[in-house]
Amino acid sequence: MACQYHPGKPDFHEGLKGWTCCKPREHSFDDFMEIKGCQLGLHSNEPKHNDDPFKADLTKYDDVLPEPQPENVAEAIAPPASAPKCQNPI
Repeated sequence: MACQYHPGKPDFHEGLKGWTCCKPREHSFDDFMEIKGCQLGLHSNEPKHNDDPFKADLTKYDDVLPEPQPENVAEAIAPPASAPKCQNPI
């Protein structure tokens, strides 16, 4: 059985919606969903990829990103000691 599909990924940019594999772009999401596939292929119930294409692989940034440091939340939200005291607390 043949299927009509988009081999590319959805592309949402500056209010336009389309696919990375073909040219049609639409403003409305409903119209975007109606864009016919640009390729024909055999139908399969097996996933094409083992991994999730939308899951970010952040391990490639391990050498660039610093280790997160725990913050003292009380110090982060407390006003400086030199700040004037509130006379009328809400």
